[in-house]
Amino acid sequence: TIGGGIRNAISGTGCFTVVAGGRCAAVSGDYSGVLGGCENTMTGNYSSIVGGCLNINGFTNSHIIGSNITADKANYTFVNNLDNAGASFLRGETQVKDDLFVMNTAMSAKHVHLESNGTEGTLKLNNGSNWGLIARGAGNTPHLGGYYGTGGNLTIRGYGNNSGNTNGNDKDIMKFVFTPSSNQPHVEITDHKTGGTEALRISFPNIANP
Repeated sequence: TIGGGIRNAISGTGCFTVVAGGRCAAVSGDYSGVLGGCENTMTGNYSSIVGGCLNINGFTNSHIIGSNITADKANYTFVNNLDNAGASFLRGETQVKDDLFVMNTAMSAKHVHLESNGTEGTLKLNNGSNWGLIARGAGNTPHLGGYYGTGGNLTIRGYGNNSGNTNGNDKDIMKFVFTPSSNQPHVEITDHKTGGTEALRISFPNIANP
């Protein structure tokens, strides 16, 4: 069925298929539909193209929302971008290609970056000015660290609450100082059973700062 539009065509069997408006839609799939748009091509069965332009869908039970998209697998929905104002509930395996970001509430800064460089994965957490914590799965020698700029250090902390927010009862157990000043150790270990006194200081005076 063709309902409106111009230069739209249904060919082949085209059983129970519909084109609703638009221009130059070419449809041959069964039980499928093209809703508006221009120059969309549909050959898949039980599939759809919703608006947009220059989309190609040749797979079963696949759906396109957007423009300039070519479906490449069955049983998927393809979009240019997706902005979800509410919660998302994902069941089963979720796959992300290359990069995954968690943004701040204003969507203006990246606070978490999970990425793959093709051979290994990297997790980076932002501190407001740089990636303050970096974890890399480098072969069988994984790395955990941070930027060693002025004041850079890595602290193992026992939090005073289960939210991770700063708390007066926080207890720093061990600190690795990347660029220690004079008289400052490279590693500090604190014993909180003795009122938070320092239990061990390790310095490497012959190792130059980075």
